[in-house]
Amino acid sequence: MSCHLSRLFTVEYAKRIDAQIVHPAQTVIVKLNELESAFCHPLHMLMYESHLSPAYLAATL
Repeated sequence: MSCHLSRLFTVEYAKRIDAQIVHPAQTVIVKLNELESAFCHPLHMLMYESHLSPAYLAATL
């Protein structure tokens, strides 16, 4: 299965959202090449563990 969330959530978008969550701390994306993997993780978890709640999946993100 392919995950295309990284097309919707660009690096700039991720930085803006993160800045709102952790303000006033600096936002730094350490592993840029792993951004797509991070966005896909909750989707993959849902495939294998369908009983997980949406809140749990959001927390994994």
